[in-house]
Amino acid sequence: MQNNKTCSWLFGILVLVFAACESNVDWEFSAKYEGDKLALSGYLSPDSVHIFVSKSTNPLRDFTSEDLVARNPKVFLLDADGQIIREINSTDQRKFRLGEAMLVPGQSYKIRVMAEGLKTVETDLITIPQLVILEQTEYQLGTFGNDTVHQVKITFTDLPAKQYYTFGGALKKGTQLARPNTVVPDKEFAEGCYNSSIFTDICFQEKRVSLTYLLFREARFLGEKSRTPGESIVVRFGLVSEQVFLQGQTIPIDEGIIEGVNEPPVAYSNVKNGYGVVYAYNVRDYPISFK
Repeated sequence: MQNNKTCSWLFGILVLVFAACESNVDWEFSAKYEGDKLALSGYLSPDSVHIFVSKSTNPLRDFTSEDLVARNPKVFLLDADGQIIREINSTDQRKFRLGEAMLVPGQSYKIRVMAEGLKTVETDLITIPQLVILEQTEYQLGTFGNDTVHQVKITFTDLPAKQYYTFGGALKKGTQLARPNTVVPDKEFAEGCYNSSIFTDICFQEKRVSLTYLLFREARFLGEKSRTPGESIVVRFGLVSEQVFLQGQTIPIDEGIIEGVNEPPVAYSNVKNGYGVVYAYNVRDYPISFK
């Protein structure tokens, strides 16, 4: 459980941008505005549920941030049959968090939200992914021009059925995680199997998979080859739900989910009668030894 808790500040994958995302969907603001609707974003993991609630507003009129706040929202966690498991409380009208959630990998859940004057919204089924264990990690330090290159190779066994893997890394000093570094795969993936740091198992030809990623850190001095004292690497690896791959836009989980959705032209939404994307993940942090 502790491993999943540490992932609430997740690797540079993953909370989703809804209002500000760019997409290939053709759209235009017009008099066809359908009225205010609830907008959700957030995620489910085995140990926690984080849901951010706001509402849409007409983009053709002047509005303030208060116009994006839903009145007296209530958020519920449901089982796969639509039965309420429990209400998720909040100290304000926007952020709803449930710790010690004890959600079961392989089982599906829904989120239901209601607010005064707005239609009740409910997500599609969201399945908690299984936990995938890294079987081996290998580390090398090198240079590329004036940059220090941290090379990390991981090996794991691909699980049955279609899976959506995420693999990234970050430099860490003490207990503080640095901004995510550039992550570059050492191989070309098949077209359509890879999106940002999320890739499906159609990328792989074999069940036992080895992947190598490079994490770059700009050198502080020309020709620097040593590590910064106290610096280490954390690799983050695991599975996410299909919603992440379909949405295709990610930002760090604990950094500012966009507040409010102004009749958004989202490429993908799994919220019925409203807007947004709620997804699931099951990842683990792996500290890398410099030996």
